[in-house]
Amino acid sequence: TRHGVRQVTSLIEQGPAGLRVLAFFGGAACCVNAALFMSGVLNPASAVSQLVVYVLHAYLIAFALTTMLFEAKPEWIQMASGLNMYQNLLMDKAQFLSEVLGRGLFYGFQGTLWLSFASLSALQNYALGLWLLLMAVLHMAMHFGVMPHEVVAKLQMHDQGYKRLAKCEEECQELEEGVRCAGFEAGVLGGQAQDHSARILQKGQKQEEPQQSGPAQAAVAPSSSRSASARGRSSELTAAAHQSHQGRSAASPRDEAEERLLAALRAPAAPGPVAQKA
Repeated sequence: TRHGVRQVTSLIEQGPAGLRVLAFFGGAACCVNAALFMSGVLNPASAVSQLVVYVLHAYLIAFALTTMLFEAKPEWIQMASGLNMYQNLLMDKAQFLSEVLGRGLFYGFQGTLWLSFASLSALQNYALGLWLLLMAVLHMAMHFGVMPHEVVAKLQMHDQGYKRLAKCEEECQELEEGVRCAGFEAGVLGGQAQDHSARILQKGQKQEEPQQSGPAQAAVAPSSSRSASARGRSSELTAAAHQSHQGRSAASPRDEAEERLLAALRAPAAPGPVAQKA
């Protein structure tokens, strides 16, 4: 339901294309024949004397138009607003016309009416009556499965007044166009905002890079000084070890002489000549 408009899908049973064409042209012939008969209404004397006959031919014209409506394609009928409204009214109030059995009985009724007006001076009424009776038999045969038939869908529009339908459709189209334009503008603004935020982020990253490079260089300088001091300490330790080794090698002869002297003192003394004489 949109703007008070209710969409209803109705189904219409139709026969093969060839049978639809035959029934359509039969209805057209009936409409023309009844219109030609009613052209005598311009004669006041004839209109008064045959008033009931003229009224019946007016009914036959309406019946013929109904036959043509239900045998034509629904897409064609929807192009004419007046015919479309009339068909929708019939589908709501006389649903039997949407079925092949109902239309078969309807065509049989028309055929009997035309045969009632047939005479030797109006042989065309015989032809039209027999033609409609044949269409009636074929449509009833489709209902009982003797002949194939198909079901077509027709979309009906109902609102408080059919005259407001076109206006409502125009308003809906304008609303949809406005929504599309608003969505396009929102998309453009969103893209501009994203571009602006991306530029701000790029500027912030460029400003942070120099600040990060300064602490990195400061951290590299202490590490290089530490490595230099470590190398100096290792060289000093190496030199001290070398000097101690040289001192040990130079003092070794003196130590050997002292050890020999101490050994000589510790050895027992040899007896002298006085002790031997005694």
